[in-house]
Amino acid sequence: MNAAASRAERDVASSAPRMLAECERLLALHLHAAVGRFGAAALGVIDLPPLSDDSVDAAQVRVAAVLLWTREVEAAGLPGFVEALARGVFEGTLLLPITTAGTRLARYHRDRARRLAPEERAALYTRCFGADGDGDFDAAIDDLTERLDRYARARPGDDPTRDAAGITTSARALGALLTRRTSGVAAFAAREITGQIREALDVLRDPDLVAALGHSGVWNILRWHGEAVLGRPLDPAAHIARAQAGQGVLSWVADHARDSGLVIPASDDPALAAASAWRTVWRRPP
Repeated sequence: MNAAASRAERDVASSAPRMLAECERLLALHLHAAVGRFGAAALGVIDLPPLSDDSVDAAQVRVAAVLLWTREVEAAGLPGFVEALARGVFEGTLLLPITTAGTRLARYHRDRARRLAPEERAALYTRCFGADGDGDFDAAIDDLTERLDRYARARPGDDPTRDAAGITTSARALGALLTRRTSGVAAFAAREITGQIREALDVLRDPDLVAALGHSGVWNILRWHGEAVLGRPLDPAAHIARAQAGQGVLSWVADHARDSGLVIPASDDPALAAASAWRTVWRRPP
């Protein structure tokens, strides 16, 4: 594991409550917009139509920011690790020296029907962040983060509008793509998955389970036991860094892509650091 990835993992691990709170804030903004458009009835609707006729809808892009975060946290191992651990303990295929945590894991397994299944979550991520005739998310975010990173590296005295046209076009293209892909059940699913990750984190902090697994810290548990529980090794660091960086970039798109005129980031805009971090830990597949 490289030093940058390890540092990013420590930073996000220590701020998991803050990151979950940010997800909930973004989803609350979406719900507020939905109520503004459709009235109080929107509170009980699972499959929402588009919130506006705008090509870029900030509220829907915020849903995408949450889902990108949950996708990367899921790739890091949550909630899948806890789902597999609970199933193994319940079925007796995983033997752990636990007492009270055993009851908790059995209850977690029995409650699985009320959660979105792994296949449902994977289908949602493909819909929002895949490549098809409508567009290619990886290519779009790669283009934007490259432009933002280049802008951040500009020398003092350079004209700030030099790269602004390209940033503006790229941000609006990415925002439009995500707006098209996040109507329907996406917001409901984002709330559900965020709740599942919060619940999984709480389970892995159970003192009885921590003692049985022999490691403190959620990400250490995933790294040391991923292969035994999930059947594949887990290396959370890069995915955790991507989770935070990707959410930062998409939150910035939501806040600015609808602005009239050129989108010119301030020199200290957190989106610039987020774009640089995304490019550090993400490599487009060949």
